[in-house]
Amino acid sequence: MPDKKEQRLTLIGIIVSISGFLLIISLIPVIVFLYLMAPPWQGIGQTVLDFQKNEDSIILVNDYLVQSEYEQISISDYNWNGSMYISGHGYIFIDDKEIVTAIRKIQRKGYSSIIKQGNGISFMRWTGRNVGKGIVCSTDGNIPGESAFNFLTKIEPLLKDGWYYYEEDFKEWKKRNSSITE
Repeated sequence: MPDKKEQRLTLIGIIVSISGFLLIISLIPVIVFLYLMAPPWQGIGQTVLDFQKNEDSIILVNDYLVQSEYEQISISDYNWNGSMYISGHGYIFIDDKEIVTAIRKIQRKGYSSIIKQGNGISFMRWTGRNVGKGIVCSTDGNIPGESAFNFLTKIEPLLKDGWYYYEEDFKEWKKRNSSITE
């Protein structure tokens, strides 16, 4: 029969093991939450990889929007039903089934919104509180600027001509443009 010292060490080992296990289990919801929230700290490297994996669908949707007669279009994954919001016209259903399928594919891969505005068509991939990151295609050959975004803070060219990585950050934009916002 084990003596008191061995029993205490065994009990301490069991308590430490259970505590460690409970700590790991308690962190799982936090890790899942952060993963599902499409972490805004994902940068250009991961965004480029996502673009490459989904390039065919993204380019198909981009070309469709470039050819559209409407200047401002918004497609959000929130309650998406096969329509796009056209500024000044409201919601219009997309008749082209290939485009609808491509948009659904992009949305399933984590792209939360597609916006045609100014001289760009943006595909937002990472979102967080007051932050958005993704890719944008120029519609006129020039680097998309403020007219294509709400709070643009960074834009960098990608290897594919006419495509850029972008970041929007309201707090950063507000600091840079404090004279405009006051």
